[in-house]
Amino acid sequence: KVLRSIKVRKEFLVETQLLTIAEFAASASISSTTAYRKVASGEIPSVRIGSQVRIPAWYLADLTKRAGELPHWVKGGN
Repeated sequence: KVLRSIKVRKEFLVETQLLTIAEFAASASISSTTAYRKVASGEIPSVRIGSQVRIPAWYLADLTKRAGELPHWVKGGN
């Protein structure tokens, strides 16, 4: 049971990793300003922790999986 519990916690942590706006913007090859605008409009999912905004790492992973279907605001997108 202990090993299973550790595995579940590890999977939970991977699924809930959060990126700063700057980290996401650099990885997506967009400006921080564009990232903030897309978060504000709801195009990029985000979590607010106090006054800080974080973007789930799964969203960046999802974007990289859909290379041919990237949003127009991502470098190389449609």
